Amino acid sequence: MADQESRGGWGRRMLRWLGRGLAVLLVLGVVAFGYAALTQRDIPAAVLEARYATPPSKFVVVDGVRIHYRDEGSGPVVVLLHANFSNLLDWEPWVEALKDHYRVVRFDMTSHGLTGPDPTGDYTLPRTLKLTEDFIDALGLQQVTLAGISLGGTVAIHYTAAHPDRVQRLILLNPGSLEAKEGMRSRGLPKAAYVLTYVLPRAFPRSMLESGFGDPAKLPESLVDRWYDLWIREGQRKAQLDRLSQYKAGDIDGLIRSLRVPVLLMWGEQNRTASFSQSTTFLELLKNAPSVKFIPYPGLGHMALEEDGARIARDVRAWLDAPPPTNDATTSPASAPASLAPPSVAQFCIELQKRVASTALTGRNQLFEDMAEFRHSKPSARPFEIFQVVTYEGARPIRVSCKMKTAAHLRAVYGATAAGTQHRCPELTQVLRAEAVARLDAAHATAAAARAMRFVIDDDAPLVTGQSFLKAYALSHVDPQGQVHVRSIGLFQDYDSWITVLLPKILQGQCYCHWPTVEYLTALATGEMSPGTWVTTDDDAAATPRPAAS
Repeated sequence: MADQESRGGWGRRMLRWLGRGLAVLLVLGVVAFGYAALTQRDIPAAVLEARYATPPSKFVVVDGVRIHYRDEGSGPVVVLLHANFSNLLDWEPWVEALKDHYRVVRFDMTSHGLTGPDPTGDYTLPRTLKLTEDFIDALGLQQVTLAGISLGGTVAIHYTAAHPDRVQRLILLNPGSLEAKEGMRSRGLPKAAYVLTYVLPRAFPRSMLESGFGDPAKLPESLVDRWYDLWIREGQRKAQLDRLSQYKAGDIDGLIRSLRVPVLLMWGEQNRTASFSQSTTFLELLKNAPSVKFIPYPGLGHMALEEDGARIARDVRAWLDAPPPTNDATTSPASAPASLAPPSVAQFCIELQKRVASTALTGRNQLFEDMAEFRHSKPSARPFEIFQVVTYEGARPIRVSCKMKTAAHLRAVYGATAAGTQHRCPELTQVLRAEAVARLDAAHATAAAARAMRFVIDDDAPLVTGQSFLKAYALSHVDPQGQVHVRSIGLFQDYDSWITVLLPKILQGQCYCHWPTVEYLTALATGEMSPGTWVTTDDDAAATPRPAAS
């Protein structure tokens, strides 16, 4: 009995200790939260304006919003639209490069910089677009070149589509915002995120900037300080969270297709926010623009403006100074097609290897006419060997299969600059589809070109085994809604993965792709072939053209 009482007393004492401990932790948590909220409290707008609204800063009231802007230089007008979380001060390198010959206008959007919150609480894209329209009207700007980054790029696309008569040229740097992201955005922001209105450590903008730099070591402390200051302007944090919660890009794909002005498209190859692979889709969607110049930036990320704005500004100035081009499509490994060779030509997989690994290296390509021999082949990085086989339906090539090396493997063997961004098989299928559309357009098969453009390129996850790569599959199919889908399955072994050292060398850094041919895509679009074709790598699979049956 005494033992039970002793144990009972011990248990009660333990509960009291635990209760006191939890109470102490709770008090410490409240104190820590209070201290953080006190030290990270809002900065009054007047204080920040005294610090950052130096000449030539001005303010204008537009539809009830007091907008901070700068208007410098003289000549043709260039309007600059900044990225989300950014501000007009980040444009300084471009202004310095342009203002001797151009009138450069830039402003802080609501929830950004010194403009701050919108009294209406509306941060949707239609409201942002209306404020942009009203701001341009308030300054009496009739003809402009519009330049935008990220969110600013989306706004610039919307404005240009709505006012084609007022936009002379369009400049897009890391625009992102493709319709594929709409699903993620539409779910809104979790309520828990609003704790940032009370506590926002300086490490937060630092982390965002570092993730957007191709080389985080180049991030200057002064930039972190400025971003942090302007983020904690009074009312700014809630306004920015509201913007994130309300954001929807709209039918951005359709708007890009509608553009009829010369476009300069620039993209950082190390962009992890709006992946460099999106540039391929952008270039396809821009096919109706009278001219497109594409400039990739190796080593730069999503914050390319902040990382190396002066370098990019030089390219912008050169493009603006040149006479408006008539047909100036400049391509990169991930851009629109430059007339890919027919798949029966042995150079085909060499060209696709360059594009899939963003490399200038040229390997030796072996074209197989025996499917069994192709199945047993293995590519190599040194010597650089690529393997190819073509599948035929009668005399028509319908699929080309390439065994290649990954960008990471090529970098490991030939040096850090030997290859760039790694692209997946479906991304290059978009390039092939674009060429099919171009061929149909050139043949004045407008309806067929429109059908080809609507083909859905299935975003197949990369296979991990060779056996999966060798299985039969449907090259195309029709879904219940009647939409034609095209597949381009492939195998990928990440050479940078920890598992690489456990694999035989012959299996390291493999990048295999099955691609539908341009001939197959055009035949689907014209109705010469019907969806549902199955392809195999069996011994009897046709790897050479066969005459049509008489």
